Amino acid sequence: MDFKLIFGACMRVLLGILLFFSLGICEIKERYILSSNEIYSTDLLPKAPKFLIAKFGENFSLTLSSQKLKELFASYSTPFESAYPQITFSYHSTLPLVQVKEQIAQALLLQYPKMQIQSINLKPIGRDLGNERVFELKTLQNVIFKKKTFQILLNTSMGVVPFLCEVNARLEVYIAREDIRAREDLSVSNVERKWVEFEGFIQPPINESEFLSSSARSFIKQNQIITINKIKPKLFVKKGEMIEVGLEEGGVKITTRLEALQNGGLGEEIMAKNPTSKKNIKIKITGVGKGEIK
Repeated sequence: MDFKLIFGACMRVLLGILLFFSLGICEIKERYILSSNEIYSTDLLPKAPKFLIAKFGENFSLTLSSQKLKELFASYSTPFESAYPQITFSYHSTLPLVQVKEQIAQALLLQYPKMQIQSINLKPIGRDLGNERVFELKTLQNVIFKKKTFQILLNTSMGVVPFLCEVNARLEVYIAREDIRAREDLSVSNVERKWVEFEGFIQPPINESEFLSSSARSFIKQNQIITINKIKPKLFVKKGEMIEVGLEEGGVKITTRLEALQNGGLGEEIMAKNPTSKKNIKIKITGVGKGEIK
C-alpha cells in the first residue's frame, strides 16, 4: 500500500474542508449585476482565491450552469454549491458612447454598404473612466475594415484613451458554388449570394456590380468567399473582334464598327482601328462587343 498517496489524498480532503470553512457561509444568488465587464470568482465567493471566469465587451448577459461553475472552482481547490441550476451575470456600461458608435457604424457601412450591424461594443483599455462624459473620436485605423475587433482612440477630458471596439454584424457575400478556374467568368451558375456573420476580411468581399462584371483572376475553391483580390474585369471585348461603337454629336448618334486592338473589360479604355481609314481610335467599353468613342 502506498502510504504517500493515501497521505496526499487525505491532506487534499482536509485542505478542502479547511478552505470551505475559511471561506465562510456565502449564499450564491441566482442573478448578479456586475460593476465591470469581467466576472471573477470573488463576485460569487468574496473570500475565494481570485481568478477570472469570463470577460466581455461593453454590455452582456451571460448564463452559466452551476455544475460548470462547480467544476471550475474545483480546479482551484475551492468548494462551490448553489441552490440554483443556473446563474446569470449581466453588465451594462453607463458611458455616453452613442455618437461614437454612430460614427463607427457610418465608416463600416461605407466599406460594406449591405452590412446589418447588430451591436457595437466599446471598452476602455487599461483605464477606469468613472463618470467621464466627454468622448470624441480621434482616429479610425484601417484595421476597422478588416477585423471584427479593433482599436480606436477617443479624446476625453482625461486625455487620449484607447478603446477596444467589437462589431457584431451580418454581411452579404458571394460564395463559390463550385471550384472556379482562373479566367472563368463569374455567374449565377457558379456563384451564390449568402449572409454570413462578420468576422473580418484581409481583403474586402466583392459587391454586386463586381460580381456581374468579373472573372476569376486565380483559382477559387468551392465554398470560398470571393474577395476583391480573386477577381479581374470580365472580358467584354477581345482583341481582333469587330465591335459596335457609337458617337453622339449634336444630338445625332452615329454607329460604326471598329476592330479591337486589345482585350478589355467593362469601363476600360482600349485602342480600336477603323478598317476603312486604318486610323486608330481610343474607345471606352460599354458592354459586350460595344463601346463609345472617347
